[in-house]
Amino acid sequence: MQEETIVQIYEEDHGCEGIQPGEIPMDEVLLRDNAGTERWVKLPDAILLAHCLREGDRIVLENLLQEAQERFPHLK
Repeated sequence: MQEETIVQIYEEDHGCEGIQPGEIPMDEVLLRDNAGTERWVKLPDAILLAHCLREGDRIVLENLLQEAQERFPHLK
């Protein structure tokens, strides 16, 4: 499994509407692989917080996606 670097984390501003009941707060995360290729992915905010992840950290995306599916089975 390939490690990637977290380049940027964008937390959506839900404004005065807030988060709807049953909605899982998601963050957009910019990742960079070892070849320098970048891509945006969405991850539950709770997963990032549980692992104290921040910009500059190295992750294995597949592991975090698997954990997200286990914790939040209704996510696609």
